[in-house]
Amino acid sequence: MADNTLITLNIYEDEDMTVIRETKAGMLRKIPFGVVRDIAALFDLDQGTMDTAQILATIATAWHDVCHILDRVFPGMTEDDWNHVDTQEVIGVIYTIVQEAMKSLLKVPTKNEGN
Repeated sequence: MADNTLITLNIYEDEDMTVIRETKAGMLRKIPFGVVRDIAALFDLDQGTMDTAQILATIATAWHDVCHILDRVFPGMTEDDWNHVDTQEVIGVIYTIVQEAMKSLLKVPTKNEGN
């Protein structure tokens, strides 16, 4: 993963989502391959594209799966915390994880490199 890339998710105090209660942070360099694999499977990334509508549809139908996966990125999140996050921020987090994972995979040397 990226070197020390910080990823954050705000937990809001109010229903209008104007007051931030807490900001959770995770480091992308420490995201396990299992998280990337689970996101790829859940969001059907083998199709090669991922747009906001697809992410939103998946979040709407598989919210508990999404939370379970992202709990590994943001440990300590409670059910109440998840009830007070902005959906757009969750979409941004998912995009960032996938983008950084793909960048890292592209940097992996192949067997023929360096020979």
